[in-house]
Amino acid sequence: MPETTKNPQRSSLRGFIGIQLDKKTQEYLNKLTTLIKREQNTKLFANVRWTALENRHITLCFLGQIPTEIIPALKTGLTSIAQGTTELETNLFKLGTFPGNSSQLIAAELAATEQLLTLQLSVKYLIESLSISTESSSYRPHITLCRSKRKFQGFSPIELDHPLTLNNITLYQSRPSPIGSSYTALQTVPLQPQ
Repeated sequence: MPETTKNPQRSSLRGFIGIQLDKKTQEYLNKLTTLIKREQNTKLFANVRWTALENRHITLCFLGQIPTEIIPALKTGLTSIAQGTTELETNLFKLGTFPGNSSQLIAAELAATEQLLTLQLSVKYLIESLSISTESSSYRPHITLCRSKRKFQGFSPIELDHPLTLNNITLYQSRPSPIGSSYTALQTVPLQPQ
């Protein structure tokens, strides 16, 4: 009887492409979360999981579960995009439930400037060229600050005006766990100085 060989299982990882935040923005978000915790309805925030400082980011595109064999091509493509993109200026303009009223996330939303939308589309096209499906919903840049299993009903949006410079593209690996996902930067490529 001939011996059968098992196909080795393909190695994969869960990931996304995003932008790491600068120190000034992280400090601003820390002050904002402290303010929310102090001034908002404590019942509303009773069972909330706050995003750890090291996990805060701006997502450009979700990858989902991808084969590790495409990582080198993905890194090469991201490097190419970063070499052709200058640092972007935008601002945080609103803190509120996301993506709409009575949602399970509270996020700081960014102005979707033309340059940011162009960067996001470039990343999306790269991902699609590697035969990875992308989300069809329109892009709304944001930074998730906390999430809850229940909806945040009655949270009043807060107007923000915080300028920030986006200066990198980062490939992240996401590792889910019962206490929340942790993110590891696999590659960070700087954008070109202005």
